[in-house]
Amino acid sequence: MKIKAILLVLTMCALFLITGCGGNTMMTRPTASSAPTSAVHESLKGKRILIAYFSWSGHTRQVAEQIQKEVGGDIFEIKTVKTYPNEHNAASEVAKKELDAQARPELKDTISNMADYDVIILGYPIWWYTAPMAVNTFLESYDMTRKVVVPFCTSGGYGVEKSVGDIRKAAGKAEVLDGLLANDSSAIDPWLKKSGLL
Repeated sequence: MKIKAILLVLTMCALFLITGCGGNTMMTRPTASSAPTSAVHESLKGKRILIAYFSWSGHTRQVAEQIQKEVGGDIFEIKTVKTYPNEHNAASEVAKKELDAQARPELKDTISNMADYDVIILGYPIWWYTAPMAVNTFLESYDMTRKVVVPFCTSGGYGVEKSVGDIRKAAGKAEVLDGLLANDSSAIDPWLKKSGLL
């Protein structure tokens, strides 16, 4: 009887580790959207908006374009000088190395008029539980003082929370609002309203 009880406990622990860790890839099965938790933000309508996004597969780009249709503003794709592999596992390996090294990949383009924007809507996929390191490069390249950063992500299985904490560190003196896991397009408008953008 004791042996059966021990085997049951060991089996439960193994299942917990497998489901909790999510494997060694940067994306897994899609999950439901993560709703923002803070109160409605004061209106950001009429503010100068930049939608900046990093997209590997094209999914984040689609969400960024949908948001632009809703709120207007300019749009900017964050691209690295060194491109990521097209194959998922190879791209995942590069992303993990960059994360472990806390690398800041060089970006292809810069925004010469960043001072003109009040609000940065910032999109990215979740890679290894957080935003790709190129997003940190982007944020750290500009003075974000008095700007409002509104993050959203796409993900194969992990939420937005850890990445928002990391973005708050990289964004300096910017105000960083709660983020959205934007896999479900029906969650975008309510989030934009809660963020004061609609």
